[in-house]
Amino acid sequence: GISFLAYEIDGEGWISLLHTEVPLALRGRGIANELAQMGLEYAKAHELKVDIVCPIVFHFLTKNPEYRPLVGRRGYQPAKPQST
Repeated sequence: GISFLAYEIDGEGWISLLHTEVPLALRGRGIANELAQMGLEYAKAHELKVDIVCPIVFHFLTKNPEYRPLVGRRGYQPAKPQST
């Protein structure tokens, strides 16, 4: 199975961390926490403010307060389609 963190970047300096998915057979190994950390590290490296929608990411943040400065309060809104 595939594990992933769903996210959106809006082009205005925000990344919304939406949902982590880990197959049942792989749960309990810390994979969701690794995905949460990767998402937060990506935001840090790209100087993005983080909007957390996913409860797993929120839980990770409570255990890893060093990431709190990345988090903003915006309220998730789906990204607007990019015009070509």
